[in-house]
Amino acid sequence: MTEGFETLLWNNTITFQEEGPSTLVYVISFTGFLTQIASIIGGFFVLAAGFILNFHKEHFGRMLLAVTAVSLIHSVPLKVFAAGPKLCTFAGALDSYTIISSCIWGVCLCSQLYLVVYKKEFSRKKLSCFYFFASLVIPILVAILGGINNYYTWWVDEDDPEDTDCTHLETDAFDSSLFFIIALPNLCLAIAMLIIWGLCFKEFDSIKESYRTPSAESFRILIWLCAMIPILWIPQILVTLLVSATVDVSDLLVAIFYYLPYAQGLLIAIVVGSSSKFRRGLKQFEWAGAQKTAVRPTGNNPLGMSLVVHENQKLDETEAMRLL
Repeated sequence: MTEGFETLLWNNTITFQEEGPSTLVYVISFTGFLTQIASIIGGFFVLAAGFILNFHKEHFGRMLLAVTAVSLIHSVPLKVFAAGPKLCTFAGALDSYTIISSCIWGVCLCSQLYLVVYKKEFSRKKLSCFYFFASLVIPILVAILGGINNYYTWWVDEDDPEDTDCTHLETDAFDSSLFFIIALPNLCLAIAMLIIWGLCFKEFDSIKESYRTPSAESFRILIWLCAMIPILWIPQILVTLLVSATVDVSDLLVAIFYYLPYAQGLLIAIVVGSSSKFRRGLKQFEWAGAQKTAVRPTGNNPLGMSLVVHENQKLDETEAMRLL
């Protein structure tokens, strides 16, 4: 890869240079930057709406808010604002954290899909604790390794000390920090997602039947999330493996696959915002105002989503998988 693109890739900035990547790469990079901004806005939208509509009180709702929060943080170009070695190291550690955490949440969501498809009974409280422990603690360890191994380095131009960058420096040899901190862990998580997907699609008829059920809006959201995360992350994981092994990869491919995961927050907002249950929840919230609501459990519902209804509104027991 060219030197100009190395700065562009790791700093999320558009820096035009005399010798650098093609115009198409800059266009893709600029589009990717706009996607980051849109994902930040979309993430705030889902989090705000989620807490207003009490998603956080339910098992699947907490998962949805958590993966949205991770996507939002990942979309923030913190390294652009790093103004010294310490902030640069922190930006690298945080980026390592959100990358690993996003893929772990992908595995957790796929596991949830498996439990739903195979109608497995489980303790929602214990499962929530396990999901959040895995998605919080494991990425923290990776982030510490990223900080220790200088995943991001504060670079200063010897000829012009004012020319500085917070970047992952490319090496001519095998890039161990990129491989062991990012590529290898994410490859293992991606393989886990694909294995779980394969097991789920053994019950394709069950998935198809549940997906078409008018009351299964939460199941449809879960399906979309489980499909979205591997599609967004696996191409970047493969490119990262090649780059860490010093394989010459096209700048165009690197640009496309690098920015794909930044669309996650935006796509989550689109999936949730277009949900009929979300629109119904907003209408109910506006109608109810300050009136009290009654929460009733849904028994052995695998998604663990209770129904929030007005006290004078009749509960439809057939909506066993209602999310929003």
